[in-house]
Amino acid sequence: MTSDHTSPRPVRRMTLATRLPLQIALPTLAIVLAVSAFAYWQAMHALADRRATAFDAVMAEREAALVDWIDRIETDMVLFAEVQSTADALLRFSKSWRLMGEGGDETLRRLYVEDNPHPEGRKDAYLNAVDGSIWSDEHVRYHPDLRRYQSRRDYYDLFLFDTDGNLVYSVFKEADFATNFVDGPYADSGLGEVYRQAMALDAGEVTFADFSRYAPSNGAPAMFVAAPVFDRDGVRIGVASLQIRIEALGEFLGGSRFLGETGLIYAVNDQGEALSASPHPGGHEIFDRLPPLAHLEAARAGEHVYSEDATGLSGSPAVVQVETPAIGSVNWHLVMEQNRAEAMVTEAGLLRTSIIQGLVVLLMVLAVAAYVARLMIRRITGLQRSVVKLAQGDYTGRVEQAGSGDELGEIADRMEDLKAGLAEADRAVEERQKRSEQQARVIERLRAAMSDLADGNLGCQISDSLGSDYDALRSDFNATVEALSAIIDDLRVSAESIDLDAQALSTGAEALSGRTENQAATLEETAAAMDQITSSVQSTSQGAQQIVSAIALARDQAERGEEVRNRAVMAMGEIEQSSKQISQIIQVIEDIAFQTNLLSLNAGVEAARAGEVGRGFAVVASEVRALAQRSSDSASEIRALISGSTDNVSNGVKLVSEMGLAIEEILREVSQVSGQVDAIAAGAKEQATGLSEINNGIAMLDQVTQQNATMVNESATASRTLQEKATGLRMLVSRFRSAGQAPVVITVPKGPELADVRAAEHADTSDLGWNSDDAQPAGIATAKVEPRAVVAGNQSHWQDF
Repeated sequence: MTSDHTSPRPVRRMTLATRLPLQIALPTLAIVLAVSAFAYWQAMHALADRRATAFDAVMAEREAALVDWIDRIETDMVLFAEVQSTADALLRFSKSWRLMGEGGDETLRRLYVEDNPHPEGRKDAYLNAVDGSIWSDEHVRYHPDLRRYQSRRDYYDLFLFDTDGNLVYSVFKEADFATNFVDGPYADSGLGEVYRQAMALDAGEVTFADFSRYAPSNGAPAMFVAAPVFDRDGVRIGVASLQIRIEALGEFLGGSRFLGETGLIYAVNDQGEALSASPHPGGHEIFDRLPPLAHLEAARAGEHVYSEDATGLSGSPAVVQVETPAIGSVNWHLVMEQNRAEAMVTEAGLLRTSIIQGLVVLLMVLAVAAYVARLMIRRITGLQRSVVKLAQGDYTGRVEQAGSGDELGEIADRMEDLKAGLAEADRAVEERQKRSEQQARVIERLRAAMSDLADGNLGCQISDSLGSDYDALRSDFNATVEALSAIIDDLRVSAESIDLDAQALSTGAEALSGRTENQAATLEETAAAMDQITSSVQSTSQGAQQIVSAIALARDQAERGEEVRNRAVMAMGEIEQSSKQISQIIQVIEDIAFQTNLLSLNAGVEAARAGEVGRGFAVVASEVRALAQRSSDSASEIRALISGSTDNVSNGVKLVSEMGLAIEEILREVSQVSGQVDAIAAGAKEQATGLSEINNGIAMLDQVTQQNATMVNESATASRTLQEKATGLRMLVSRFRSAGQAPVVITVPKGPELADVRAAEHADTSDLGWNSDDAQPAGIATAKVEPRAVVAGNQSHWQDF
């Protein structure tokens, strides 16, 4: 509330009955206006954010639907191209096309396009031209299924190309049917483009051609997708393609209830042409050139745009959003717009509502402020009269509004208390002055005693009385000083005892540290020697194992020699048996030669009897007899040779048998040596294992000894630290003195010098043959040290372990 000192002069002259309603109403009105304005501003931003979010959601939903549509087309194309029935149909249509020979394409166009009894757009219903051609038979076989697939999947048309670019089949048989798309009239169309691209693709890949006008479809916009077709052996046999209705794009980009009556979503290509028609009367059509608006130029540049201050296609201010989604190989731009008046209708209604609410609140606040001010003024006037009486020194009357329970009643109650307090104020002032003087004396006495206590004087008890109110404080202070004196005395005795024990502990720990270091050094050398012995035994064990391996190899070779000897004996036996069989055969040959000789002799006799007629036979008989004689002689020579070979084979068998007996003897000796060497190797291995375990134990003992040495050094350091702290404790306790006691002077005792301890550790070592100043001989693992006692304060005995 504005004070009278800072208010303008006209306001200060106003009565409280007039000023109070204004002071309530005007700030309230200002707050209401500020809150309304802030709420309207927040609502505007919230609505703008919600509108942008809604635009994003609608655009994302349309983009997702469009991507799903393209993905479905791609999936349909891949599945259609990879199904075996498509490959079979393409092969049969291509083969029947080639069988029709030259002019077959014109024949098919005449039969299924020109002479087709069905009207344009219904030519797919024609099944068979009944011309007796193989192509027509294949058409009857495959056309119903292909037509059914095209119809159910809602495609404009379906095409099959051979590898030469001939359109060997289509569902609707338009003007492009039975033409070549390499050098034909429609080679430069979108269908020709996807055919050439698909011929270079691998299995499972597809290619798209963007929407463009297609002449065979009466110049209607069309989009094509194609994929290669392979046979069972993976050989490329042609291309399958689908023609997509451009109306399907408009269906997927259809309006949303969110966009209201003026909103629409449409697609634009890179040339600024509309790819979907406007749903509003008089709007653009497909492939219409759109005006060069700023957001359309940004769309062609592939930029993302959201603006609430743009110009729509209708020329009215509009809220627009532009996106360029990634949809395979096609490059479309999506534009969504809505008239700003319709988009911001909620903001306009909110502004009107806020103004009306402000006026209503203003009138209500003024009426309530006037009523409240009249009630408050009546109560304040009564309280004013009571304050005037109190200021005049009249404490008898009751303060008005006292006991009402609100803020004014609280003020009146405090004024009632104030009246009682003013009556007792004089008495309280006098009593407070007396207490202040007594407190000053007590504080001064306590200050002096605390000063003595701070100086370490424990005989600073307060003996004089401090008054009944503070006598308990004096007793507590004296008891505290006495308890502190007893504690200090105990601490002094304990500090002296700790100091003596710490000195003895420190001296003993240093001696033990030196002996532990000597023991660790000798144990380390012992571990090194044991390691060398272990390595030597392991080397011996390995050598024995190698000898065992060599003997085993020799035994194997001897066993194989025995096997070879047996095989040689068997082979010689077989040779001897063969020699016997050859001897028998030679005997047969000799018998044959003898019989031949007799026959030739008889033939000569008969030829001689025949005279001139038998002379030729006589010559032949003579030659046969000579040949028989030579055969008999050769058989005799072979018999002699075989007889010698048999004798040699017998001698060889005998020698091989003797060699086998020698090998068996050698094998027995080798087996005995192998067993003995194997036993030696096993013993060496066991010795190496035992020494390795001993070496590991010594290594572990060496590690433990090193750890003990480290621990003993740490213990010695801790003992010295304990001794220093005990000395400090004694010096700290010495600051205090009891009643009548003189100050104590502390002298720090010193134990034996470190040199004496070192001399005790390195006792006489002459019995080992070396002095402490000489180098320790190699191979000595430990040094004997006689037990000794070190005395520092109390006696403590430390002995080697």
